[in-house]
Amino acid sequence: MQDTNANNFYYLNREGAWPGFTFIGLDLGADGSLRLTSLPALSAKLPDAVKSAPRPNGPSGLAIDDAGNLYFSVPGENRILYILDCNASVQPFPCTGGAGTQPARFQSPRGLLISRHRKSLFVADSGNHRIQIFDPSTAQLLGI
Repeated sequence: MQDTNANNFYYLNREGAWPGFTFIGLDLGADGSLRLTSLPALSAKLPDAVKSAPRPNGPSGLAIDDAGNLYFSVPGENRILYILDCNASVQPFPCTGGAGTQPARFQSPRGLLISRHRKSLFVADSGNHRIQIFDPSTAQLLGI
């Protein structure tokens, strides 16, 4: 039996160089890894009440597509939800979610991005140290 899955991937990071890759919204780490661009650091001193505040367990990342649908990550529940523009109903993103390391499963998903250049939903699966890429219209996993 012939292995048809032998060449169904493409290495983006070759020798830590990321040749031909566009870094819009991404930072290159010293170890060659890509991370979502960080927000600017706070220049003022944090009040003590903020320092001792509990870590948020609600929605984290937000993204909106061309149709006006709003996607958001819920790290504590390991899933992505979305709000349809046409009726404002909140629904889980189909065929995804739940804790795990398998494809389409998450461990504390955080940042989201709808790419302008590629109609795809990028999910920063922070607990699994990876980015998963989905087709927003079909929820099909396109890449990890």
